[in-house]
Amino acid sequence: MSRPMKITIGVHGWKLGELPLPLASLCQRMFVTHEMAVDACVHASREAAIQSLAFEPTIKDLSIVEDLLDALLDVNEKYMPAELIAGLQKKDSRRRVAPVEPAPDNPMRPDAPAPEVTPVLDIVAGTYWGGEVGNLADSN
Repeated sequence: MSRPMKITIGVHGWKLGELPLPLASLCQRMFVTHEMAVDACVHASREAAIQSLAFEPTIKDLSIVEDLLDALLDVNEKYMPAELIAGLQKKDSRRRVAPVEPAPDNPMRPDAPAPEVTPVLDIVAGTYWGGEVGNLADSN
């Protein structure tokens, strides 16, 4: 005689244990991004909306965040309440955030050439970010 199968309905999580640090970091960043987006909607806060977009991992150039928000508001205006749109729209159309040009020697520039050696290996070896002068040098 067979037992009837137990069926549970709803959302049920699985406990997987501790996430690897890179994955936990990405999850934390996405959590902050979504929390800021909720704050932006609940409080009709342009500042929170800009911060949410700035935390979004797919945004590579922070100088476009305000323009991106304005474009998203224009495209989605018909789906959103007028009060929310009014709170999120730019108050002073003359005020613009000037883009900040990164220093020419900044390795994080989008147009920077790829490093010859992986920086992580340099850090371990003690030759990156001032390692020879004290941070990671063996002589200390």
